[in-house]
Amino acid sequence: MGDIFEQVGHLVIGFSDTFDTKTPDIISRESIQGQFLDRVYLGDVAKLDSHLSEALSTEPKITIETGQSKPLGKRTRFSIGTVAVVGSNERFYFCCAYSRMRNDNVAESTIDDLWNSLSKLWVTIRDRGQLEPVSIAVVGSELARLSSQLSQTDFTRLIILSFLTSRRKTVTRRLTIVIHPKNAGSIDLAALAEFVRNQ
Repeated sequence: MGDIFEQVGHLVIGFSDTFDTKTPDIISRESIQGQFLDRVYLGDVAKLDSHLSEALSTEPKITIETGQSKPLGKRTRFSIGTVAVVGSNERFYFCCAYSRMRNDNVAESTIDDLWNSLSKLWVTIRDRGQLEPVSIAVVGSELARLSSQLSQTDFTRLIILSFLTSRRKTVTRRLTIVIHPKNAGSIDLAALAEFVRNQ
């Protein structure tokens, strides 16, 4: 439990496939992504957008929405699992697209989307993270469609299982899953510990 931004090493920041950044109209300021903008970029949306654009410059674009179809926010879509790496060797921020931003600016995802995005995330971290510690929040748990299907414990178990499945080559020396204090009571830590021991 704790604050992901106070952890040591690299951080994973969840994004949508459009990499929208504007708060509070599209992205909640209380979300990890909203806090990332405020606490790391000091609210400078233009600077964050510039860094994201540079990181995404070699990534294939899936489609580009029109102003009519998506009046607000960014219109270029990338595939689920696309990771924009910003920051420096001292601390990289792995900005991973794990949800789709609908044209009405509501983010949604599926269990398959989460699994696929995590699988691609671990590959990127293995290639760029130099085995340094990595911290990730319980991604997906704030999405209404998914939170009705999975418990906080299930979301955490999914992250653990995807990480363990990816470890044919070492990804990081230490992975920390950061649980927000408000969700502490809804996560069965004993069940998670037993789950890890059985893998």
